[in-house]
Amino acid sequence: MNGTTEQTDTTGTVTEEAKVAKDALDERIEKERIRQEKLRETGGGMKEENKDDSDPSKITVDRDYIHSLREEAKTYRKQLEGVKDDFGQIQNLLKQHYGVDSAQGLADKLAETKKQRDSEEDEKLSKVDLSEKKRAQLEKEKEEQRIAFEQERGDLVSQRNKIIIENALIQAAVANDVVNPKQLLRLLHQEFYVDDQDLKPKYQTSEGIEMTLDDRVKAFLEETDNWNLVRGRMTVSGGTQPAAGGGPTRPIFTKEDLKVMRRDNPDEYKRRQPEIQRAYAEGRVR
Repeated sequence: MNGTTEQTDTTGTVTEEAKVAKDALDERIEKERIRQEKLRETGGGMKEENKDDSDPSKITVDRDYIHSLREEAKTYRKQLEGVKDDFGQIQNLLKQHYGVDSAQGLADKLAETKKQRDSEEDEKLSKVDLSEKKRAQLEKEKEEQRIAFEQERGDLVSQRNKIIIENALIQAAVANDVVNPKQLLRLLHQEFYVDDQDLKPKYQTSEGIEMTLDDRVKAFLEETDNWNLVRGRMTVSGGTQPAAGGGPTRPIFTKEDLKVMRRDNPDEYKRRQPEIQRAYAEGRVR
């Protein structure tokens, strides 16, 4: 489009220059014609002057000059006609392709087209911006819903685990003849966690040994400081605990001894795992 506009403007300039040159040439021809008329009116005209030996080629020179001027005028006329034809073709092209008949009309149409295109672009950008805002809002709401769901899920899991642990502790307290099961519940309920695989409460010692809730309750009640929690349990002194039925005494371990064994003699620690776990369950780890 820009090329067509520049061609139209250039054509208009050439047309104006050709017209000015033609008018100047016509003016020169007219002046020469008047001069020739005056020469004819004085002293017999050009023929008498031609008889003057002092300037025998004057008439010939004047005629050649006039002839050259006329030829130059013809050239300008041809150029002017060619420019008019080109201009007519350009106007036809403008009408055919753009519906205008002048460079100014084309410029106006281009300005209108640009204005319309800019308006459409602004509308598209506005829609995109609105869409982005809606998407951001939806993502925000989705994230808030996810957080709320996770929090609710966590609360439900915590409540479920609490119920599982409390029920298991109450059952273990009753099974071990605890005087006040609620007291045992208050003392031990924070020590346990619920395995998500089997949904059973578990306990882990400081040495990393995992125990069931029943084993932990038994070990806890076997500690001499807690015998008062069990009906009929009497405190005995000494470093060993009598075996059931009056049998041989069972060894008592200290947590420090187990740590040293696990660090310095891991094979022995592994071999004696069943014995160590029974000691935990029976409260023989101090």
